[in-house]
Amino acid sequence: MRLASAIFLLFCGFYLLTMSGHTYSADEETMLTVTRSLIERGDVAVVTVAESPFVALRPGVRDRGYSPFGVLPSLLAIPFHLLGEQIASSGARADYATRFAVTALNGLLSR
Repeated sequence: MRLASAIFLLFCGFYLLTMSGHTYSADEETMLTVTRSLIERGDVAVVTVAESPFVALRPGVRDRGYSPFGVLPSLLAIPFHLLGEQIASSGARADYATRFAVTALNGLLSR
């Protein structure tokens, strides 16, 4: 058990050192925006602006945009987003800190 934990932590550390800390696709942006919507409004509907990169959204009730993906990744990302906000409150840029923290979730899920 101790060896398995050590290997897990080693790979998590490797992932953190090599991850980019930003999103690559509209799918990731959509997941991040649903996470923010859940935190700020308690709703899965996404409020966007015309220039937003959320090409994955689908129209829904009352002309609101919704993600075609499940809500589970966004729910799992909530603690990571809140951690990023805590890091940002200590002086780092808020958007970058929350994106970095949320993309760290992928390393834990892939192990």
